Amino acid sequence: MRTLPADGEPFLGLYDTHLEGNVGITNAEMGERDYAHYLRPLGIRNTDAVRVWHLRGYALNLMADAGCEAAVKWLRRNEIGFWFLDPYSSVLAWSGVDENSNDEVARFLVRLDTVKVEAGVRELVVVAHYGRRSSRPAPNTYAARRSSTTGPTSAGT
Repeated sequence: MRTLPADGEPFLGLYDTHLEGNVGITNAEMGERDYAHYLRPLGIRNTDAVRVWHLRGYALNLMADAGCEAAVKWLRRNEIGFWFLDPYSSVLAWSGVDENSNDEVARFLVRLDTVKVEAGVRELVVVAHYGRRSSRPAPNTYAARRSSTTGPTSAGT
């Protein structure tokens, strides 16, 4: 997230970005104050184009219709065009998905794509943290950039 598309900076310093809509971050890891402290040093200039949905302490089950509907509602209401889902492991756990099961992860990714399309999101970045159990990542643990709610706390709504 060092370079967010909200500022029009090249992604990874290499790839041009053209943002249609806002940048949405689903924060499932940190409290609001900690996350604000985390984002501040990134030097985001266009903060009006960044929306954060703070979900730490809550569970958004994307395998359930109500969870998908809540996500689509939040993404649409905030006009999200570029969505960060962070971290992958929390959202999988909330959704009852075993990250080491190819079948379960595949069903989850289909569901995630459905949310993305229904909400009109153009880009999705799924953030995964490595090395929880060993120095090698689990077989299904990855960070993927894929093209194609009313939350408990929602900044920028």
